[in-house]
Amino acid sequence: MYDDDAGVDGEGEFESPPDQPFVDKFDALPPAERQLSPWLWLVDLYFRPTLFFKHYARESTGALVILCAWILGATSYSSHLDGDEDLLNANWAYYWGYLLGAGAIVGLILHFFLGTWWYRFRLHMAGVQGNPDPGVVRRLYLYSATVTALPSMLIMVRDAMAHASPMESFNSPIGWWHFADFAFLFWSVFCSYRGVRALFKTRTLPTVIWFLALPLFVYSLVLVVLVGALVLLQTEEPDLENIQIFSGDGIEFAFPGNWESKENESDPGYDFVELEGSGAYVSVTTYWSEESEEAEVDVTIEGYAESDNWTFLDTFNSLGPLQGAGQMGTYTEDGYVFEVRIFVVKHGEDQMLEFHAVFDTADVDLILPVVEHVAETLEHR
Repeated sequence: MYDDDAGVDGEGEFESPPDQPFVDKFDALPPAERQLSPWLWLVDLYFRPTLFFKHYARESTGALVILCAWILGATSYSSHLDGDEDLLNANWAYYWGYLLGAGAIVGLILHFFLGTWWYRFRLHMAGVQGNPDPGVVRRLYLYSATVTALPSMLIMVRDAMAHASPMESFNSPIGWWHFADFAFLFWSVFCSYRGVRALFKTRTLPTVIWFLALPLFVYSLVLVVLVGALVLLQTEEPDLENIQIFSGDGIEFAFPGNWESKENESDPGYDFVELEGSGAYVSVTTYWSEESEEAEVDVTIEGYAESDNWTFLDTFNSLGPLQGAGQMGTYTEDGYVFEVRIFVVKHGEDQMLEFHAVFDTADVDLILPVVEHVAETLEHR
């Protein structure tokens, strides 16, 4: 068999003639060992990168190059769609059609040309002399980048199959599989390094710096920042063990110890208290009204329903121990989807008790117990 670093002397320079741009060990292999099955190109790319690059990067494989540029363009452009409410509110067919179309353009401009230029610059910094073949450089760059782009595409497909709409996917909690990107990202760095060492005459130390050390440092830094941001932005769990008590003129109830009472008003026959915590808003109001519970719910919901960003979900008639009328729906603002729940129950002959909750759809299991706890502990005076 062959040695990936064969032909390199103790100083890190190839012993091949100056006009020979490639390591010639691959050409010395028996023909049977140089023939790779096109059906196993992914296996070779991920598990035998040196052999893959020696076989596929040296000769033009137009269809494969275009496919890799397309995948890379689509996955790199997908992050720019997260804030596009029109696309997020569209169906999956429209979303994927737009993404793949834009991915073709991005792949052509950003990766087919600009990415190749940057890769060639790094090759020069690693010691490659002259003007390396642009086709070889482009194929080496695109193939090594596909090591991480293809798993990213598969994760996107998985998310599309698991959620009814792009917006639902965007607002879903981040799963462990989303971090698999980084494992493949680190592996792509190694694959790229093996490809460079297999195809070009480079100096050992600059190659390690430009194709191993610097990329791994940058990607590790990004991972640390991302994990840190997720920890900081993680919704704080409501503390229902150490409760606080709100006491107004007409009502009293318990709420989480780590929440705040931001605003409250109390007058005879009227109480209003606004609670905030865990990224949620909850208000409790008592007031006089001769209307039905359903009519009062409709009045509050009307403020949301007038907007195109409102989506009705369902009605409900209980909140903890209370029986009344309620509606729930979602409201989209700045690319984020919030769930809204309005519940009204009649207390006495003409007095209404209204609950109004707004929270991130991903936090429903955290916030609903709080609203139900407020309802269970509420006392009228």
